[in-house]
Amino acid sequence: PLNRVGIDIGPSTIAVVAPGLVRIYSLNPEKGKYDDEIARLQQEMDSERRRMNPDNYDDKGCIKPKKERKPWVNSPEYERLLKKLRKLTRNQRIERDEYQNKIMNEILSYGTIIIVEKMNFRALQRRAKKTTINEKTGLPNSKGRYGKSIGYGAPAAFLKRLDLKLKAIGSQLYEVATAKVKASQFNHKTGEYEKNEKNPLSRWKKIGRDTVQRDLYSAFLLMNVNNSLYRVNRASCNRTYREFLELMNKEIERVRALGPDYPLAWYVK
Repeated sequence: PLNRVGIDIGPSTIAVVAPGLVRIYSLNPEKGKYDDEIARLQQEMDSERRRMNPDNYDDKGCIKPKKERKPWVNSPEYERLLKKLRKLTRNQRIERDEYQNKIMNEILSYGTIIIVEKMNFRALQRRAKKTTINEKTGLPNSKGRYGKSIGYGAPAAFLKRLDLKLKAIGSQLYEVATAKVKASQFNHKTGEYEKNEKNPLSRWKKIGRDTVQRDLYSAFLLMNVNNSLYRVNRASCNRTYREFLELMNKEIERVRALGPDYPLAWYVK
């Protein structure tokens, strides 16, 4: 479908599929560039705050409940470090926003009918409540979710700014109902929804005899949803699938050629 772009956005990446185009981007230009300096400042600030407020910590070194704490006292050194940290995080945000604006402009050059699944990134940031055991190691799995990745990529802010750009040119960001379309599970050849029970985090998926990259395939399906935004148009998928497959393989080879240290290398292993 001309002028249509399907995008599958995750905590740290965005897959884009349009007629004649298949592309996957990292949402952060240089992931980890500021991490060491930010961590160092935070450690110094924590030490300084503990020095100035010893009564606000229990015997284990944990912060006491609010009702048991005295008002925090910040030293001049703490305030100096705080200003430095704010400047660093501001620079980090500015660089990321400039980089993401370039991605948005590229996407808009492919089409102005941009379709994405509705995502709840706040839910992805929450820690898991249940403790699960890793079958291979026998150890408890981490309860951490995608908070750090979302902090790096700011996907919700990306979509909000993209929507504003679209509205400025008389369009909008079209969100499909995730529970209805279920792009991550759908197989356009069979018309069935298929879960990968053995490896739900796999980046690959079997479509007949073909192996497709899951994020790119989801973006392909979103490009081919019906106008109602409730169902994938299988006839449209069949017409555009061969071109998508050829371009997807080229994109995977492009990313692999950038080496194992490239931020997207993990997605095309």
